[in-house]
Amino acid sequence: MSGRQNPPVWFSAICIIAALPVLAFPTVLSAAQETHSLIIKLWPVYAIASSWLAWSVYPQRRPLAWILVVLTLMSHAAIFALAFS
Repeated sequence: MSGRQNPPVWFSAICIIAALPVLAFPTVLSAAQETHSLIIKLWPVYAIASSWLAWSVYPQRRPLAWILVVLTLMSHAAIFALAFS
């Protein structure tokens, strides 16, 4: 036994919800200009990694986990604004 704690179920749900906008990736990529395609192609990797890291550090570093969730949500807003403007 490693003594590793899992985050509460409610925080796990928040992390999953924070990563769900990645499902719109094909739509966002098709709406984006060619000059922004690299950053949009990297966006799902960042969003999923950030949500997973927030989930994994929650038991030890709760403020960092919340910062990662907020940054993930802000990145979604930025990508949607970039693609659909």
